[in-house]
Amino acid sequence: MKAACKFGCCSAEVAALPDGGWSQTDKGWVLDIRRREHVRREREAEFARIDQMHAAIYPVCGLCGSRTMRLDAFGLCPRITEAHKARRGGITFAPAGRRR
Repeated sequence: MKAACKFGCCSAEVAALPDGGWSQTDKGWVLDIRRREHVRREREAEFARIDQMHAAIYPVCGLCGSRTMRLDAFGLCPRITEAHKARRGGITFAPAGRRR
């Protein structure tokens, strides 16, 4: 059996389902059970692509390893846990306040 999709999980019959395998019932939209594995793989691939994009853009905190928009002068994320405070030497940053 030759796969009809790029993930190799669908037969030609399943790949040719109308509306991608979605149908509407009295309970709302339902995905054909034969198409669920394809949708799972498709979403997994898309989430992996997004994760790779974020890894290339956002810096990583030097202490906890979380991704953040920007790091402070100590190379840390803006969290205020005890470990982060200790790494900063007890220095805490006050919020900037309202700007006009």
